[in-house]
Amino acid sequence: MKPKYTIDLHMHSMLSDGKETPVEVINSARDFGLKKIIMADHNTLHPNMDKLRAYAESQGIEMPFSGCEASVAYYNENDDIEGTFHMLVYGEDDLIRDPRFIEAVGHYNDAYNAETIAELKRFNDAGYELSYEEAFIFDADIAPMEKHDKGSERHLIKCVAKKQGRPYAEVEAELEPLHVCREYTGRTWLQQIALMPNAKELIALCRSLGLVTVMAHPMWVDHAPFISNQDWLPCERVMEIVRDLHSHGLDGVEVSHQMNFDSFPETLRGMAAELDMLTTGGSDYHAEEDYGQHVTEYGVTEEEFARLEALVHERAAEFRNGR
Repeated sequence: MKPKYTIDLHMHSMLSDGKETPVEVINSARDFGLKKIIMADHNTLHPNMDKLRAYAESQGIEMPFSGCEASVAYYNENDDIEGTFHMLVYGEDDLIRDPRFIEAVGHYNDAYNAETIAELKRFNDAGYELSYEEAFIFDADIAPMEKHDKGSERHLIKCVAKKQGRPYAEVEAELEPLHVCREYTGRTWLQQIALMPNAKELIALCRSLGLVTVMAHPMWVDHAPFISNQDWLPCERVMEIVRDLHSHGLDGVEVSHQMNFDSFPETLRGMAAELDMLTTGGSDYHAEEDYGQHVTEYGVTEEEFARLEALVHERAAEFRNGR
């Protein structure tokens, strides 16, 4: 069957919370029949994009520019925190690796990484031998790669299970008392907020650095738990937020995504056309068993991709020309 989409702008690797190395993601993309992909890991970027791109090209896959999925906080017109969401940032390789951008999005991972390294010590103190290298350094074929999002859900438990050749559930039951359990409460939510950049400020920073910003899966705007018992904001409010962010420079919205259900994608497309915003899409691939079924089902057309690519290079040219 011919795939619906051959361009996927939203895929994840073990660099953040995916389950495959970047090279394995490229191999999976090849096997799914994709032609162009962007790896948009959470709050981090691949350290050797040139080599990764060369490998992708050897497999018939284009990786035209870089991407990152940033965790951000939304403050309303009264400067009150209302929710959190993810922002996809696209740009030429060197511009998106500007230290100012890396610093802005990196704090969120830093705190959880510290917790996870402390957890690793607890595991070792309890007799479960697992080195830092075994847990966080991967042979990515092109070069050793360090896991930047070390706090991915139960990552260390998975590592112990793999090393010992035991069922995950069995090891999880043993190690659960030593595992960092982050219950989703008002307190932990506020702790997360403190680590996230303000969405409007990140948009402004990205624009100043020659980068392009897109609101990821807009139907998923995580509500402040102390404001409402709702998990997500109502669609009507999300549309208002998109308009507000657009007024601050947001370039696009991710329309084609499995979290945008019912008629919401068409509603987003209509608003994007009205505001002359980019429309993007992707599978949010983490592994074959984790959103793998959505690969080629969600993505972008050649026309949508060409528009995004043109803006990426236009912004870069403006930045390099000092505009």
